[in-house]
Amino acid sequence: MCKPILSIIKLSSKEPTNPIDISEDSMVSINIIKQLVSNLAGEGYLSILNHKVTTSPAQRVNLAVIALQKGADVEHVCKFLDWKEFEEVALIALEDNGFSTIKHFRFKPYNKRFEIDILGLKEPVILSVDCKHWKKSWQRAATIKMVKKQTERTRELAKTLNNLLGKIGIKHWQKARLLPVVVTLSDSPIRFYEKIPVVAIHRFQNFLTDLPSHIESLTSYTVDL
Repeated sequence: MCKPILSIIKLSSKEPTNPIDISEDSMVSINIIKQLVSNLAGEGYLSILNHKVTTSPAQRVNLAVIALQKGADVEHVCKFLDWKEFEEVALIALEDNGFSTIKHFRFKPYNKRFEIDILGLKEPVILSVDCKHWKKSWQRAATIKMVKKQTERTRELAKTLNNLLGKIGIKHWQKARLLPVVVTLSDSPIRFYEKIPVVAIHRFQNFLTDLPSHIESLTSYTVDL
């Protein structure tokens, strides 16, 4: 049932859709589509109003998760999500691995303002995550530039972390270890640059699961709090 779910995500991105269009797009019979839509609506994964199928951003992310669980290609799924929804997929992976999260964390240690897409917090680790929802082919130079910018953000956060403990909610921590990470829509030509991981979204869950075993090999910034 991956194809109909992907069709729902795709067709409901801008405006309400209907079972006939979903059937035609997925090439699945209308009777099966009607039953699927009814089941998904009953479970809260979509809404039906005047025989039209609508989805909220949260519902679209949940549908994407279902599609992934059923074996859909992650890159293909994420192409139907906007950048905010793409961030949600990364955020869900973090929370599933025991991290608390903060989205769009802004700080200004001096005259320059910084923003980090997602902070993943699990004592003593702080993952500083930059989500790049790019739909074009990756180029090596662009990847390196992107990693360097995320490294700068993370390094500056480490420098001023003791002034932000309340804002981040880690006053009780004794130490923090900050790691820059870049999460991309698709595989980049570089998996690591200067020991900083560049992780395709479909590998992010495994990366988080395996993090304890390879954290010592990654670039990090340790701060005594």
